[in-house]
This record gives sequence, structure tokens and C-alpha cells, in this order.
Amino acid sequence: MIIILHGFGTTGEGSHLCQAIHTLAEENGELSFTPTYPTNNPHLAHIYLSNYLNEKINDHDSSPIIIGFDLGGFWARHLAALCMP
Repeated sequence: MIIILHGFGTTGEGSHLCQAIHTLAEENGELSFTPTYPTNNPHLAHIYLSNYLNEKINDHDSSPIIIGFDLGGFWARHLAALCMP
């Protein structure tokens, strides 16, 4: 399972890089998601992404690979730290 996080001022569906990674992942049989989170409110982004990640982990019973760039890179690193035991 791959979670792909977009940068500031865009969306998961509107980011060409997110969609390119998503397409590549699915072509190789990987399950991938490109959530859209609020880029202008760090508090809401943290709540949304934490809940989203927990939901995906519970639904698919697997550890995710989290990819991000720009602001999404910050959130990818932050979420990875939260997932570590």
C-alpha cells in the first residue's frame, strides 16, 4: 500500500506528480492512494492525515509506504514517525 502526498496548493487528483506515481504503482500491482488534505491549516492537515492513515492501515492490514514531495514530504516524514513503534 502506497500513500502519495501532494505539495502545497494542489490536490491529490490535481497533482501531475501524484497521478504519475499512482499510475506507475497500479501498473505494477500496488494499491495506492492520493488523499487531498488541507495545505493551508497544519492542525487540520495533521488530524486529517493521521486519521486517514490509521483508517487505511486498519482497512488493508498492512504497513504503508508514504511518499510525499514539497509539503507532502514534510507530512510523509511526520506520519512515518507516528507509525514507528
